[in-house]
Amino acid sequence: MGGTGEFMITSIYFVRHAHSTYTPDELGRPLSKKGFEDAKRVTESLLSENINVVLSSPYKRAIQTVQGIADTLLNRLSQ
Repeated sequence: MGGTGEFMITSIYFVRHAHSTYTPDELGRPLSKKGFEDAKRVTESLLSENINVVLSSPYKRAIQTVQGIADTLLNRLSQ
């Protein structure tokens, strides 16, 4: 802040994974067709935000949910 009176505002967006197709493989469970449609809406709704970092758990469905916004805005995804 350096005494200038300016403040830096940080916004944090939490996104729960979209709908997934059930498989016994908890880590590798993918999104369903509806889940991919919802993930696209997540990307569209966050496009206008100033996002610098996208984080995800290692679960496939979580990665697939935020991959669109990571690819579009940042070209990377941190897991």
